[in-house]
Amino acid sequence: MERSNATRLRGGFLTLTFVLAAIAACSLSEPSFSTPKPDKLTLYEGLPHQLYETEKLVEERKKPNIEKDGFPFYRDPLDLKEGDAELIASVLANPRTFQSFSGEKKCGGFHPDYAVVVSAKGEEFTYLICFGCGEVKVFRPDRSETRYDLAKGENGQRLTTILRSYRKNRPLPIEGL
Repeated sequence: MERSNATRLRGGFLTLTFVLAAIAACSLSEPSFSTPKPDKLTLYEGLPHQLYETEKLVEERKKPNIEKDGFPFYRDPLDLKEGDAELIASVLANPRTFQSFSGEKKCGGFHPDYAVVVSAKGEEFTYLICFGCGEVKVFRPDRSETRYDLAKGENGQRLTTILRSYRKNRPLPIEGL
């Protein structure tokens, strides 16, 4: 039995609709910015969590620290191993490292474990990275902010592995957290 032209046409529209929806969904998960090749990459370690580690945070605030976009970090940047700056920069520049922000998490509030400051052509991009909720806040040179979820795939895992190896100043978290 032959399908009617109307049935074929309806099927074609449905297929086109699904294809366009898939394209739109993929494009929404990628950041709408690009960072130029960095001249310099600086890594800062975040102080303890403001909700779960309040006592440790009070103690650590007595040490020299700075604020990056409203969050405290140890003042002195971390020394990066050879090749890690380039690797971190390439992971951050890859749109597959990020997904669209899915909303607030029930993790006690955004708390950046690390700040990565990428300087390129006299401009700075700051990435505040929270492993607890798997989020990244990106501040562009104009200080506009965009929030993303860290992708679950290879790039997100690679960034997590590299950065966690740089724990230096921050006390170990409370057991069970």
